[in-house]
Amino acid sequence: MNSRRSITTPRNQVTHTVRGLHRQTLKQPSRTILKNPRPRLMNEWNQPNTVPECLFSSLQRLSWSEYTGEPQERDTVVYILKHALHLKTATIKSSELEVPKFEMLKELSLSSRASAACQLIFE
Repeated sequence: MNSRRSITTPRNQVTHTVRGLHRQTLKQPSRTILKNPRPRLMNEWNQPNTVPECLFSSLQRLSWSEYTGEPQERDTVVYILKHALHLKTATIKSSELEVPKFEMLKELSLSSRASAACQLIFE
């Protein structure tokens, strides 16, 4: 029987399967735009006091959709890159109008990574 653990931040959820599948998915809720044309969905990133075990022991793939480049999002992605020892690929998909790919590439590719094998993919 597979057991599951989740790490939840205000905007994102990392799901970890302890046995079996070694794939984690970073999910974001769909955007709801009311009166504010640029709502802030992730108000703050609170770095955990200790690195979650699933992050450093088995996270192999990261996929982040609608990346806006806000400091909170950048800090979260950098934290994951810095601590995920077994990360093979990190796919970052930008919100087309909000973050130029070159800027995103420059910021994230210069950050330190725990996994030398990690390939950053920008879409």
